[in-house]
Amino acid sequence: MTLATTTLKNIYTGDNAVSVFDYTFKIFAQTDLKVTEVVIATEEETELTLTTDYTVSGVLEAAGGSVTLLAGALSSTKKIVIQRDQPLTQLLDLEENDPQPSDNVEKEFDKLAASDQQLQEQLDRAVLQPITAETPVTLPSASEGKALKWDADGNLENTTVDIDDAIDEAAASAAAAAVSEANASASASAASTSASNASTSETNASASASAASTSETNAASSASAASTSETNASNSASAASTSETNASTSASNASTSATNAGNSETAAELAKTNAETAETNAGNSASAASTSASNASTSETNASNSAIAAAASAASIDFGTFRETFDNGDLAAGILTVTHSLGNKIAFCQIYNNSDKQITPDEITLVNTTSLTVDLSNFGTISGTWNVVVVG
Repeated sequence: MTLATTTLKNIYTGDNAVSVFDYTFKIFAQTDLKVTEVVIATEEETELTLTTDYTVSGVLEAAGGSVTLLAGALSSTKKIVIQRDQPLTQLLDLEENDPQPSDNVEKEFDKLAASDQQLQEQLDRAVLQPITAETPVTLPSASEGKALKWDADGNLENTTVDIDDAIDEAAASAAAAAVSEANASASASAASTSASNASTSETNASASASAASTSETNAASSASAASTSETNASNSASAASTSETNASTSASNASTSATNAGNSETAAELAKTNAETAETNAGNSASAASTSASNASTSETNASNSAIAAAASAASIDFGTFRETFDNGDLAAGILTVTHSLGNKIAFCQIYNNSDKQITPDEITLVNTTSLTVDLSNFGTISGTWNVVVVG
């Protein structure tokens, strides 16, 4: 007898038709098998009972045997796991100078190898440290709602906050950030509309001023014509004293022309006043546009702060913030290397230029738990002092 395979477990998915399932490894007794049904959707496990739920054939066969489910075909919503589960005992008693059949001894060796395989299968499903680890890891006592994290010394500990609460707060902050961003966009749109209205008002003011100038020119022309008519009337009166009726008519016409000239001059003054009023309104519209643009900038800043607060809430599981300034001399071929002291995984990294405006780098690469690199090569030579903020 030998044990030439390391297989000790078979897994099958039900199809509503098959009730007999093979196991492909050697067992030494019917009780050396553990048969488990698993609900696929929930992964709920139910260990079945020998002779009550199933029967076994093929004991001591090197190629294995079969398990027959007494309840009939396995549902397609379930899986069945058949694995070796023999007791970790050795029952062969060797007497000194007492001959023993070699089959008995070999059987016990096979059982020992099977036990080793059984233990190795359990180890393969365990969480293991890397091969370089020299100290064991101890789990802290269970604490409801808390998560596990590594401290600075490489030990596991419970978080101080409830992980579900932290996630809910982070989601709420993210939603607030989205609202602020939408408000900032709306303010920017309103500012653009105000600026367009101001430009239209300025154009209208210019048109009104041009019309006023034209009216003023026409008034001057009318006044000149009136003066000429009056002179001609006087000359006609002096030259044609016998034509008094004609002279009187000419004088009347001259008076009417003078009246029209006065009316035209008054209209020109009114048009000029309207132009000045339109120009003042244009200035007010431009000022309102500037105020809207300022409000948009403030909303955008608030949106950025809300986003930072969201990330900070998400990182409230005892994380920290690292901030430092840098200039073009700190870049190597456009790459900034940041060494921080947070000692854990990074939630996010943000870059602000010398105008304190957030910019988006080409790429952020986490090197390890204490350093990262930021690709700023597309920005060329940066001017002034910039800032990097790391939240972990």
